[in-house]
Amino acid sequence: MFEHLKANGCLAYSYNQIWNSPGTFKTSAMYEYEGPEAFKACQQVMKDYVQSIESEIRGLDVVIEASRNVIRHYSRVSG
Repeated sequence: MFEHLKANGCLAYSYNQIWNSPGTFKTSAMYEYEGPEAFKACQQVMKDYVQSIESEIRGLDVVIEASRNVIRHYSRVSG
């Protein structure tokens, strides 16, 4: 899926496990975009992807919730 996101302006993606939630398995994802238009284009890519796997995940007991992350420090090597 990242190749499709990249083609629409997604610069970076990370998938993270949240360790400080005892008794649960929580993950988060963070995306970085070229700008507002890339964000909008990638939202459509993600919507299409979720629709393509919806029947597979329907039987799972999954809770999808939005959260706000605060980035305290971010470093990137350019090149």
